[in-house]
Amino acid sequence: MKDDIWKDLTEAKFTQIYTEKTCQFYRRAANIVSIFTIVFSSGGVIMGAGIWKIGTGFPFIACIIIAAVNLLKLVTPKLFPSDIEYKKLNDVIGFYFNQYHELHMLWHEVDKNEIDEKEARKRYFRIVAKEKAILNTVNDVLADDNKKRIKEAENATHLFFNSKFDLQ
Repeated sequence: MKDDIWKDLTEAKFTQIYTEKTCQFYRRAANIVSIFTIVFSSGGVIMGAGIWKIGTGFPFIACIIIAAVNLLKLVTPKLFPSDIEYKKLNDVIGFYFNQYHELHMLWHEVDKNEIDEKEARKRYFRIVAKEKAILNTVNDVLADDNKKRIKEAENATHLFFNSKFDLQ
């Protein structure tokens, strides 16, 4: 039972960290796109006014930049999560944060023999049964399997557990 609790404990922490990293990635990328859009949307006005040399010297390039910015504005909602999807990401983070703490408390109680095997099993299955309610949301918002973020989350999870539980 202790091994099952530990396995789900580490999976909960990994999923929490992976979801946090995914959310951070999307927010950073969306901010960069927003800054690019603002700079070059303003640049369209500046180019038209002839302040930027590229606008007067190469009007075709200026038109391409303005068209690219407008196209970027159109596809941005498809590239990045909406506010509703960010809320779902935060719900997933919160769920796995809570699940980790519940499993952590249970693991310590089992480790110190404060509860018997039967009670531990009952509480364990009650905790992991709650996950069913969030699985559809997890599948919706974590549809991509970004290998780089997975590796970063694995490393962060290992660091967390090595420092928290003094594992070698």
